[in-house]
Amino acid sequence: MYELKWGDQPRKFLKSLPKDEAVKIIKRVESLRENPRNENVIKMKGKDNEYRARQGNYRIRFWIVDEALVVIVIDIDHRKDVYK
Repeated sequence: MYELKWGDQPRKFLKSLPKDEAVKIIKRVESLRENPRNENVIKMKGKDNEYRARQGNYRIRFWIVDEALVVIVIDIDHRKDVYK
C-alpha cells in the first residue's frame, strides 16, 4: 500500500471546489493508494515518474516513488488548465 502526500496547490484547489466535486476527487486520489498504475492512469510523456488520472472534468497529476512506496499529488485542476 502506497502512502499519499499532498502538495499545497491541490489542497487549495480542493477547498475552492463544491463539496460534492471535492469528495469525488479525494476518493479517486485515495484509490491510488492500492494501485497507482491502474488502467485509468496514464504516464505523462517526457516526464519521469509523472502520471495523470481523470475525475470528471478534472485532472490529477502525481508522481510515483516506488522505492519509498509514496504517491505525491502535485496538481489538480480543470482539464483545460492543468497542463499550462
